[in-house]
Amino acid sequence: MRHEYERSTNRMGGREQFVRKFVEEQHCIHRFVRMLVLSPSDADDLFQEVSVTLFEKMDDFQDGANFRAWAYGIARNKVMNYRKTQRRNRLVFSQESLNAIANDEERFRGLLDERQIALEECLKKVSPYQNQLLVMRYDESESIPQIAERLDRSVAAIYKALERLHESLFDCVTKLLAQRDGTTT
Repeated sequence: MRHEYERSTNRMGGREQFVRKFVEEQHCIHRFVRMLVLSPSDADDLFQEVSVTLFEKMDDFQDGANFRAWAYGIARNKVMNYRKTQRRNRLVFSQESLNAIANDEERFRGLLDERQIALEECLKKVSPYQNQLLVMRYDESESIPQIAERLDRSVAAIYKALERLHESLFDCVTKLLAQRDGTTT
């Protein structure tokens, strides 16, 4: 009886760890599926299928294994099955294209991660006012007219301030990445 309780407890801990890993990786898995399927709605449907399958096969996942690689394998199989049903659609990738895209995802993800880190560094340099604009626009999803009203500014002034801020952040990220690569801009 005690042995079964320990197995059950270990399974529960493994499930919590599995859920944590899934939550950490779900955006990457969704992006991976989206790269392989042209239709956004089909990609969303396939991602849901992949998610269900991952949870159904939760007990097959080995602790310490690469969760993302395991999930990508399941996603790739789902996409292959989807492609079999979509053969009549002339916008389906060839098998070689599908494999090339899937294999390049890791490299692209690395580039995106570098850009994200650089952006986070650049965001630390913005003024309190600029930070307030970013929070209102992107964290709180406020419209430009709402922001203008809250800050007692014109809509045009808010658009211009955000445009300058975007340009400034773009330049900052570009410079940081160039410095890391040893090149100059």
